[in-house]
This record gives sequence, C-alpha cells and structure tokens, in this order.
Amino acid sequence: MNAANDFVRQFLKLITDLFATIWNFAITQISILFSHSWGSLPYWKIFIVLVVVIVVVLYLWKYALVFITKLIELVVSFIYMLPFVFVLGALVFVVNWFIRHVHLPVLDRLG
Repeated sequence: MNAANDFVRQFLKLITDLFATIWNFAITQISILFSHSWGSLPYWKIFIVLVVVIVVVLYLWKYALVFITKLIELVVSFIYMLPFVFVLGALVFVVNWFIRHVHLPVLDRLG
C-alpha cells in the first residue's frame, strides 16, 4: 500500500511541478513582451502583437468559462455525494458502537 501511496504522491508532485513550470514560462514571456519599447517598434510588429494578444484573450476567456463550468459540476457532484457519505459515516458509527458496547457471552464462546 505504501508503494501505491508513494506513486500517487510522486505523480501529483510531477503534475504540479509541470504546471508550475509551464505557468512560470508563460508569465515570464508575458513580462518580456510588455517590457519592450513599444514606441520604437514598427507598426507591423505592433499589429501582429495586438492580433496575438486578442487571440490569446479570446482563448483564455473560452477556457475560463469551461473551467468555471467544470468547477461548478464538480461542486454539484460533491453536494450530491454528501448524503451518501453521511449515511455511510452513520452506518460505520453504529457498527463501531456495536463492537464497543454489545457483549453476547453466548456468541463470544464460539470464537
């Protein structure tokens, strides 16, 4: 069980490290883009940058809406699952109470 647990932890660390690396790369490139001297650039370069920025903003908007929709679906799924988890917890509580408090000497002798 520890090997599986270690594998899951390493996999999640790999995914989060990959996400952080990609995020840092993108933020660095955006910072470099806006640090250019815009006044000295030719108009055609400014036009290309504006087109790319508009496309990026549209894609970010599209995927932000998808992300929000999926996040709402996830929250709703957890809300629907909550009563079942409560019933399961109550059932386990009853079993634990039964193990601690119910003593039947006749059945205890059976093994």
